[in-house]
Amino acid sequence: MMQVLSPAKLKLLRAVKAHPGSIGSLASRLGRDRSAVTREIAQLQRFGLVLVAEEVLPGHGRMKKVSSVAGEIRLEAVIA
Repeated sequence: MMQVLSPAKLKLLRAVKAHPGSIGSLASRLGRDRSAVTREIAQLQRFGLVLVAEEVLPGHGRMKKVSSVAGEIRLEAVIA
């Protein structure tokens, strides 16, 4: 999990938690390339950290809305 949660992905995860929205809006708020954010959201989704739901927009087609799975995510490492 530590390899998945790079500093950029942690920042993205915090942005999703603070303001769920479209991939485009997240990319814009973070000043990042949309394709990079799309890849990172897909990785976070595979690990169950975010939800991506497709919404129909009246007159505008569709939008993928990204939201956080939990209010708090805590990582704990135990070294025996």
